Amino acid sequence: MSATRQIADRVRDLRSARRWSARRLAEECARAGSTSLTRGTIAKIESGVRKYVTADELAVLAQVLLVSPAELLGYLGEGGRHNQARPTANTAPPVGTRPSASMRVYRVFPHLPGATPGSPGHPLSAGEQGPGRLDNPGSYRIWYLALEPEAAIAEAFGDLGSWEEKLSSTPIPGSYWALATYQLDDDIPLLDLDDARNLQARGLRPTQVIERNRAATQSWALSVYNERNDRGARVWQGVRWWSYQRPQWRIIGYWGDRSPQLLAVDELAATHPAVLQAAIGLRFPRSAASPDARRDDLELSSDLKHVSVEP
Repeated sequence: MSATRQIADRVRDLRSARRWSARRLAEECARAGSTSLTRGTIAKIESGVRKYVTADELAVLAQVLLVSPAELLGYLGEGGRHNQARPTANTAPPVGTRPSASMRVYRVFPHLPGATPGSPGHPLSAGEQGPGRLDNPGSYRIWYLALEPEAAIAEAFGDLGSWEEKLSSTPIPGSYWALATYQLDDDIPLLDLDDARNLQARGLRPTQVIERNRAATQSWALSVYNERNDRGARVWQGVRWWSYQRPQWRIIGYWGDRSPQLLAVDELAATHPAVLQAAIGLRFPRSAASPDARRDDLELSSDLKHVSVEP
């Protein structure tokens, strides 16, 4: 299947899962800044009449449909593997602050085969509590999750100069770096800190959300955690904000009582598609240091620049 056909199928299925018409998708794309993705253009892409999708159009479609460009291209399925299976109506997340039951989230962690659930190295361990930017271990346990696989990679490795070196060493002997895929329940209320109204209501500025001042971020996180409704019930089970590495990447801090549902664990390497996609997003192809990784990186960059039907 060609890359353009893959995009067309994914767009159509994700649109249908939301019960959106082509007109509605075009309206959402227009709100996101696209002038070319009209209802007619979307219909032509989905039907195969239009033989290409530009990089800008791919980015807008991914933004509106709440997936990554790599997922539209078919590079990433469960656990980050190449997957051309079409999603069902239960796999498309709705627009809003509450993810659907099939909302997939991602996390990088040191995977230790044989570790017991909840212990270090197991995918159902939230990791060390205390040093994180929103940690308040005396009040809650928090999971740091990303809504895009490449965002999870960037959050873990984005500040490092050599990702290949980082991928070869882990803090737990016998473990390896892995990308875990989870999903969250449909009734989890997450405070969207990308909404200026939510910031204003709490006297916060965007810089206070994203700054690397652990005392400050832990303080406002605890305040959000302690918010209660008229019945005395806790309002929020987490927050959503934007990545320090790239604002288009979305991050979740989840402190609900139930652990996320584990879907898959995928071992990471310098040539892993999510690693390459993160490198492209950060404009840092040197992150995948091996020759094969650099070649794959360039090929993926080419796909993102202009996707066309194979002859």
